[in-house]
Order: sequence, then C-alpha cells, then structure tokens
Amino acid sequence: MVAIHVDLPIFSSPTDPYGWFSGVLHLQAMPEDGLPFPWPEEWLQQFAELFDEQRLQVWGLSEWPYPPAELHVTMFGLVCRDRDQAGELARHIERCSGLVFNEHGLTDAST
Repeated sequence: MVAIHVDLPIFSSPTDPYGWFSGVLHLQAMPEDGLPFPWPEEWLQQFAELFDEQRLQVWGLSEWPYPPAELHVTMFGLVCRDRDQAGELARHIERCSGLVFNEHGLTDAST
C-alpha cells in the first residue's frame, strides 16, 4: 500500500466544475504518468464504468515532502453527465476514502 496526496476535480459536465477532493489517498500501486490510474477497489463498487472510461487521469506527478504521502498527483478530473451524478459520485468517494469534498459555489444562471 502506498500513500499519495491527490487533487481530484469533479465536473458535472465537460465545462461545469462541481468541486474537488484534496488529501491523502491510499492505493495498491503508485500512479505513473501515461498509465491508467490505480483507482481504489472500493471506489469501483459504484461508478465502475465512469472510472474505467476516465482511467487516464494523471495530469502531473511531483514529490510530496509531507508524510505519509510520497507523491503529489494532480488529476484532470472526472466528468459526470449532470449535477445529480456528480453529487452521487462525490458522496460515494467521501464514504470510501474519508476525503472531504469541496463543492464549488452554485452559480445563478439568471445573473
């Protein structure tokens, strides 16, 4: 088991940021640039198809000097079909990982 620090955005459409996760995540394998991200098995119990379709997520890798994480991983972000799916995905990841989801402010389309 390895520990990384991750920044993972969630989008409710390709152009609508919903929020993000940031924190220490424990994985079975170290992520590598150009390879599928090693999503935690418990995450795949729901949304397995979404994770599989968007497996090439690593945007950047850098050393992380703050234990217990060894590596900082910046990700492109998971794109959902709408706000409802994005909310379900965020709650699922929170339950599985213990990471706290940071929701972007809701925009008012009438202004």
